[in-house]
Amino acid sequence: MGCSPHSPNHDQDSSSSINASTTIDDKMTEEAFASPASSPANSEAGIETEIEIMDQCQSQEALMQTVAASSTTNKSTMIATNIDFASSFSSGIVKLLIDAPAWPFHLHITPLQQHSSFFLDSLYPAGTRTIQTLALPEIKLEPFKLFVEYVYTHNYTIPSGRDFHACWLHAQVYFLGGKLGATGLREMACGKLKKALGGNGDMVPMGAVVGLVRGVYEQDQRERKRVKFSQDVVFSEAVWEKENDDPEDEDEEMGPPTATYIPGLSLNSKRPKHEISNGTVNAAVNSDSTSSDDLKLWIVRYIAHKIEKFRVSPEFRALVDEHRDFAFDLLCAVSSGPPLEG
Repeated sequence: MGCSPHSPNHDQDSSSSINASTTIDDKMTEEAFASPASSPANSEAGIETEIEIMDQCQSQEALMQTVAASSTTNKSTMIATNIDFASSFSSGIVKLLIDAPAWPFHLHITPLQQHSSFFLDSLYPAGTRTIQTLALPEIKLEPFKLFVEYVYTHNYTIPSGRDFHACWLHAQVYFLGGKLGATGLREMACGKLKKALGGNGDMVPMGAVVGLVRGVYEQDQRERKRVKFSQDVVFSEAVWEKENDDPEDEDEEMGPPTATYIPGLSLNSKRPKHEISNGTVNAAVNSDSTSSDDLKLWIVRYIAHKIEKFRVSPEFRALVDEHRDFAFDLLCAVSSGPPLEG
């Protein structure tokens, strides 16, 4: 008969196996940790092994300390970054009415002021009085959407392409950066436009370049006219205020009329240029006549670098006849301008 699982013989066999296993383990342990005195033949090898083990332990301990310190540093940096990023969303909210028919945007004041000198001057700091609604009818909707994306993500994206729409949109973002005093946005838009045009690489379609040049130069002309108009208005207001001063009013300072153009809001003027109705401020952004100079210069150099390809195009020749200022800039770039960069 076979033995049952709980038979005495089975227990005895199990006990014998356990004792044998224990004896073997004890023997292996004794051999492994034998002292140099008990194993003279292996004394040198044992000492070297112990030294290697100690060196490895010290190296591992130093590595663990380095990793722990690095982890703590990264964690502190990450926490600080999160605090700065989160602080943007704890600021007050301003309602911006963009373009016509006044598209509403509800944005945080702090990131707007961090990226735009116009909003830094136009909006009260977070935690104090805030302008609830600010109307900016001169700002176009499409580039402003990209400005908002840049404010919150430090980047903006458009559908990839090298057509006129993509190039012109980068140019519009560049102009908007100049209007709002967003230097970082301007630099980014200029870099993206250079990449879209291809630099020294393959040329984009002729129609895209011609349309871009026409748009940039027409935009520049509009900005220069607006600057001149603003300066004329401010000078006229200064003369008007001087002529209507009360000579018996001792509080008024005497002196020649001034004609200083101050961009942004003008809420404290006797004759404000920005209307206020129902809490909405109709503001005017700065008109900078030099905002497109850098962009124009690079585009002209780009065309001068590829003039042999452009000069055979009837569309391009018509552009030169249409915009004499562009023709003059191009002539200067071809004759004495530096090579294309960027």
